[in-house]
Amino acid sequence: MVPFVCSRVNPSLYTEVTQMSELLVEQIGAVAVLTLNRPERMNALNSELVVALRDAVVAASVDRSVRAILLQGAGAGFCAGADLSPEQNLNGSGTALAETMRNNLNPLIEAIATAAKPVVVAVHGSAAGAGVGIALAADHLIMSDQAKLVIPFAQLGIALDGGCSWFLARQLGPRLAWQVAASGVPITAERALALHLAADCCPAEQLAAQGLAVAQRYASGATLALAAIKQQLLAVQTQSLSEALAAEADYQGQLIESADTAEALLAFREKRPPSYCGR
Repeated sequence: MVPFVCSRVNPSLYTEVTQMSELLVEQIGAVAVLTLNRPERMNALNSELVVALRDAVVAASVDRSVRAILLQGAGAGFCAGADLSPEQNLNGSGTALAETMRNNLNPLIEAIATAAKPVVVAVHGSAAGAGVGIALAADHLIMSDQAKLVIPFAQLGIALDGGCSWFLARQLGPRLAWQVAASGVPITAERALALHLAADCCPAEQLAAQGLAVAQRYASGATLALAAIKQQLLAVQTQSLSEALAAEADYQGQLIESADTAEALLAFREKRPPSYCGR
């Protein structure tokens, strides 16, 4: 992939994670760029990387200078899923594994899916296992035309994790999601687009630039409104119509007083594009 050039790093939020070579954290304008950096392991997820990535997503989500997040991988592929190397000692008890997932992987997926800033994931090569969960947790998934989503859980004799059960069933419906997961057949970028799992596809050599461009487009938007809409659409799955309507009234009451709404109304009257500040 074409490397990004760091224009500014926020030291108050990113000092600890940038010291970890397994995760690179940059800020380009209003976009936080998080790069999985274990290329020798196809960016497989060990505990240290999972925790660092979660912390970086949370930090970017609350940093007012950040208005969008771009997540990508270094090397030949996006993320190979859990690190299955012997040194990871995955042959321990099932109870210990479940506890590790609850404490590390699950909070990461939730942090991405519920981040107050738009999250763009750019996938090249392959995303496998929990790497698929990370990709599907994003608000906008862009894939290179040669990329694949690999869901190997059934072939490994294990259940879905990384949020794959929730994201696949929500997007595809339970029956098709089961067929996709049971077969283990890699999902090409073309099929991911057809299934509406991915939003965009581009040539591999353009992925870095395209991913950044998408993130910058979201970063120029009305940040508070984008966050509110995400929260609404996540909550509405368990709400009645009355509850959703009540929530809409609450959100509108809050956002109508924001600087971005004032700017949008002024720009409308002046017949010009709005210039949002994210507040």
